[in-house]
Amino acid sequence: MITSPVDRVSAVMDRLRRAGLRTTLARRGVVDALGEAAGERRHLRATEVHQRLTGRGLGVELSTVHRVLTHLVEVGVAHTVPVGGTATFGLADRPHHHAVCQGCGGMRQLTA
Repeated sequence: MITSPVDRVSAVMDRLRRAGLRTTLARRGVVDALGEAAGERRHLRATEVHQRLTGRGLGVELSTVHRVLTHLVEVGVAHTVPVGGTATFGLADRPHHHAVCQGCGGMRQLTA
């Protein structure tokens, strides 16, 4: 099983290349952000992914982040979980479940 965030990101990027998707700065940045969040055992909203990328000096538009996230979900390397009426995104490279609080809308990623 792949355990380190770097290994997980590398495996996801390999899957994207096998799916015929190019390795762009935006795509790599989004996957890196999702990999970091996976290490934190959390998912990110598109705006949070965008904030992480702009914080690293990547001039990526929010619409590009949305487009990349959509492609990642379509390929099956990411998934979306609705939390409090907002879509959050996480890596789908290993099976896990989510617990979403019906009161506050908070979400926790559950892994074995």
